[in-house]
Amino acid sequence: MTLCRNGEADRCSIHLPADQTVLDHTILRAADGGDVNDIGFRIEDWSYCSEQLGRIDFSKENIYALNNMCGNFAVELKNEDWDDAKISAVLDCAMPGTVGQLCRVLDNLSDFRFFQDVKDTEQLGRWLFENEYGTDALCDLEPFVDFFGYGDRYDGMYEGKFVSGGYVLYDGMTPLEQMMGVKEQTQNVPKDEMQMGGLCL
Repeated sequence: MTLCRNGEADRCSIHLPADQTVLDHTILRAADGGDVNDIGFRIEDWSYCSEQLGRIDFSKENIYALNNMCGNFAVELKNEDWDDAKISAVLDCAMPGTVGQLCRVLDNLSDFRFFQDVKDTEQLGRWLFENEYGTDALCDLEPFVDFFGYGDRYDGMYEGKFVSGGYVLYDGMTPLEQMMGVKEQTQNVPKDEMQMGGLCL
């Protein structure tokens, strides 16, 4: 991320996630004695899930929220269960519109199931039947099974969505819409900090 004063050349760069003290000092250095409210930022070298994250208007976001988001990604990337295809599909399903919503998705990844390459209701029913009863049963009973109906009933029981990478099912305790609509929380900013537009210091 590059920080600069409005209308001026770039002043400072910082890699996120960063320690909050380092971030504070970088913002002050970019202001160079001027008004911190004049500091803007530009995100650079971000290619991960760029299509899914393109829905978020980062210019309206708090720089500390962005730092938290990068921290969440950094933690998840170290998880041995991390799955690029699942992450992209889940983001396509949940469609987070803010950094706060994105962080909540990452915090609740275990509540999402991903059926890779399942493109329609019939394929969903076939996948479910095979995984429940086995390949032999699928071969023997295929002519007699209504896979579309099987998949349709399953889809109706849960919050699910077909996306470009397959089928995503949300099975959290809190409804997906409610989980995504929770009021944004202030991002660890002490009460006596100065406000600088969308940024806090």
